[in-house]
Amino acid sequence: RDPALPPHPPDGGVPALVLAIGPETAQGSLLRAMAYAPPDAGANTADAAVFIGILLLCAAGAARYVYLASWDDPTRNKAALALHLVVIVTSVVPPELPMELSLAVTTSLAELGTKCGIFCTEPWRIPLAGKADVVALDKTGTLTSDEMVVRGIVLPHAFACMDDDDDNDAPPPLVDAASDAVSDAARRVLVGCHSLAPRAGEAVGDPLERAVLRDAGWALRGRDVVAPAEGDVDGRALLIRKRYDFSSQLRRMSAVVREGKQEHVLTKGAPEAVRALLAAVPPGYDDACARHMARGRRVLALASRPLA
Repeated sequence: RDPALPPHPPDGGVPALVLAIGPETAQGSLLRAMAYAPPDAGANTADAAVFIGILLLCAAGAARYVYLASWDDPTRNKAALALHLVVIVTSVVPPELPMELSLAVTTSLAELGTKCGIFCTEPWRIPLAGKADVVALDKTGTLTSDEMVVRGIVLPHAFACMDDDDDNDAPPPLVDAASDAVSDAARRVLVGCHSLAPRAGEAVGDPLERAVLRDAGWALRGRDVVAPAEGDVDGRALLIRKRYDFSSQLRRMSAVVREGKQEHVLTKGAPEAVRALLAAVPPGYDDACARHMARGRRVLALASRPLA
């Protein structure tokens, strides 16, 4: 045996080669950027160059005026006059300007950290933020957690309860995923239309689907079987016959399940994508989705149909 090779595992297992560790993950990269931020926190941008150029134009205009008004004066010392012209041009850009620009960025960093609780890993982007009109934010989770929180379910009859003239844009009321108010059709989509898989007694997969299954009070009983986590499960288990995984082009996923002797086709996805598949769009559907989205929530539409 080559002595350079690692020894055999003592338990008879299979040797594994580590290709990446924590610091090479997305979380590690961000933490490393925070711990070793670039020292250059100045504002040496194109805007600063334009500002300096405007100052130089003003200085050139002032120097030209002094030259035209004083050069032909016989009482003036030509050497002293030339020196004054040079001083006018060179003193227009103060030597402390770079320090002032860096101080402005440093002050902005301190204000963001103390008043807003925001840590900026790239200070040179702060001057660019003043040009931003729209800011699009993805879900959090890089530094906090990848767990999703289910706020609730909007039932179809709640769409019509909204007042179109309501100025506060309040979204329709939510009900808990495990509530008895949730219809069997909606609960069927919640617990049956997913891509989760069991591993070591736990469901692995999309954090949102795990949260929905947990809040609905159901659990995986196998690769293709879901049933209530507690209580009588006889006759209530769902058998997933076929999965159609989420497609970024279709913006939805579907599944075919069997409950008892009846089969159903289930789908969930972006509200605008599911809307095109509905036989009848509930009144207030678009307004309800828009009001929840305006609060930064991830909104999914549910639909199902029994198969003959």
